[in-house]
Amino acid sequence: MSPQGRREAVLRVVEARQRDVGRNIVRIDRETCERLGVGPGDIVEVIGKRSTVAVVWPAYTEDEGEGIIRMDGYVRHNAGVSIGDNVVVRKAEVKPATKVVLAPEEPIEFDPSFSLYVKRQILGRPVARGDTI
Repeated sequence: MSPQGRREAVLRVVEARQRDVGRNIVRIDRETCERLGVGPGDIVEVIGKRSTVAVVWPAYTEDEGEGIIRMDGYVRHNAGVSIGDNVVVRKAEVKPATKVVLAPEEPIEFDPSFSLYVKRQILGRPVARGDTI
C-alpha cells in the first residue's frame, strides 16, 4: 500500500499493440486489477517520472501473470517512461474537469468548427495536468 493507504502495484512497461495506440488505455492483468480494485473502464494513475491517467482494459491472455502494463507512446510520454521501465499504478481519484486549457506547441489557424473537433477528441477522455494530447 502507498503511504496514503491506497493500493498500488509496480509494473514493467511494454509496448501497446497497434489496435490500442491513441486510445489512452492501458492493459493490466486480472490479478493486478483485483489487487488495485479496478475493472475495465476504470481510470488509473500511472506514475513514472511524471503522473498521468489512463483507462484500464483487460490484459491479453498471454500477458496474464507477467507483471506488465501495455501502454502506447502517448501514455509513456505523459508518464515520462520508456519501454522496460517500471511504473507505479493505482486507482485514480477522478474529478470532472471544469476547464481545460490547451497550449498548442506551434501556431495554428482554425475555423469555427475547431472547438467542436477538440471537444469531440477530449470529451470523456481522462487527462491530467500537463498531459500532451
